[in-house]
Amino acid sequence: LSKTISNFASQSTPPEKVAEAIAHALFARKPKVRYFVGNDAKMLSALSAITTDRVMDALLRKLFHL
Repeated sequence: LSKTISNFASQSTPPEKVAEAIAHALFARKPKVRYFVGNDAKMLSALSAITTDRVMDALLRKLFHL
């Protein structure tokens, strides 16, 4: 798990961008289920568009070995 996290951390999004997305989600009248922030956002967004939230959650758990 730590190796996977280290690999992602080396290409990570600046914390300010993540904080902006969190603030938007907190104050949105109708928040989205997911907010994609960072370089891999387009890929995850496309994957999310063709699958269910449950499947997406399972894929992310597998990706991060959770």
